[in-house]
Amino acid sequence: MQRSQATLSLIAKLEPVMGSHLFERIEEELCLPAAEPSYRLNSPIMLIMLFAARAGSSYAGTLIGNLPGFGIVTESLNPRALERARLRYELTHDADALQLFLDRRGREMFGFRCTQIGLASAISTGLLAQYLDRARFIVLRRRDVVAQAVSMVVAQRSGQFHSFQPRTGDVSVDDYDYAVIDDRRRTIESIYARHDAVLTALGATAPTFYYEDVAPDPRGFVGGVCDYLNLAMPEAPEIETRVEKLPNTINAEWIRRYREEAAARAR
Repeated sequence: MQRSQATLSLIAKLEPVMGSHLFERIEEELCLPAAEPSYRLNSPIMLIMLFAARAGSSYAGTLIGNLPGFGIVTESLNPRALERARLRYELTHDADALQLFLDRRGREMFGFRCTQIGLASAISTGLLAQYLDRARFIVLRRRDVVAQAVSMVVAQRSGQFHSFQPRTGDVSVDDYDYAVIDDRRRTIESIYARHDAVLTALGATAPTFYYEDVAPDPRGFVGGVCDYLNLAMPEAPEIETRVEKLPNTINAEWIRRYREEAAARAR
């Protein structure tokens, strides 16, 4: 796709911190037109939630989506999501699917959540450069990165990433693997390091919210987002979602074993 000078400049700025391999991967996955289209965004705000898997982004995104003015806050810029929409609605390019999301998934305000993959997609499609002045970033993390890594491994092995999904694989306490968990921990830390580097390169500020705070106090999280965006806090914010916390008996045991083994390795 022939990109605008603004998009090319943004790629040149962020490729050193995000990695050229990531943009090459996105280029292969996206089905884009010959020239960058001009997107239509009716929202004065484009909220971008940066996260790594198993940080509670589905729950947090639903809470934001419940706010008046917002629509569905999900991984709209993920190449797979764009491809599914393109095929479902028999569209020509992923850029057409993106415009469909911009039209349908926002009311007065549009938001999406993304890892580095979704962020690279937002850049490569041209969306971010066109509306960078409207972009507002927030970061969703977990203080306990080991717990996040364990949750990621359990989800990958069971095939159940959300409470409303059926399991497609079996996982037990005996499937514990220190090396795999440690690899996921390092991956998570790397993702957040790149998120931080992107924000620095853009000169953007972003409040950080932690899953450990969001889960017990969803109203506090919603209030924090409203304060950041200068929005009026609803008197009775909607905090009901279909996302439920998955049982964590296996998680707790794996976390305990990982911490013990990590401590022993450090001696």
